[in-house]
Amino acid sequence: MTPTSPDAIVQYILSLLTGSPTLPADLAGSDRILDNDLLPLAIEELPAIGVYLADDKFLSVKEDHGLDYRVATIRVEIRAVGPMLQGTATFRNWVKTSILQEPTLGGLVRSTTYASFAPFGVPSNVRLAGADLDFEATYLDYTEQING
Repeated sequence: MTPTSPDAIVQYILSLLTGSPTLPADLAGSDRILDNDLLPLAIEELPAIGVYLADDKFLSVKEDHGLDYRVATIRVEIRAVGPMLQGTATFRNWVKTSILQEPTLGGLVRSTTYASFAPFGVPSNVRLAGADLDFEATYLDYTEQING
């Protein structure tokens, strides 16, 4: 495993999702999977998925050469509206499967784990709902190698 950055991890997860052979039809088109959080989005832009860095923290584990690990929390937001709401569980399972089938994310990280799930809903006359899924990726930070 070589040192990497949270941005590279986010971009890799985006490529996993957008390039998936099992991409749900409702998400077809590159404008439905974005590299940022999803709010605010217009109703006609849903369903959509946003992928971004939610947190990044130091992990006190040393590699052979004294390099430090970090843990990046990557959040995947899923939003849907109206009749698509029935598909949010399908989207959630598809995201989990797509990411966890490659736990080292192409060698970028030591490991990736599914950390948490939080349902999302907005009480209004428009039925808007979804989920936030957090994944934790343990990686070697490239700045630690440069500065070390």
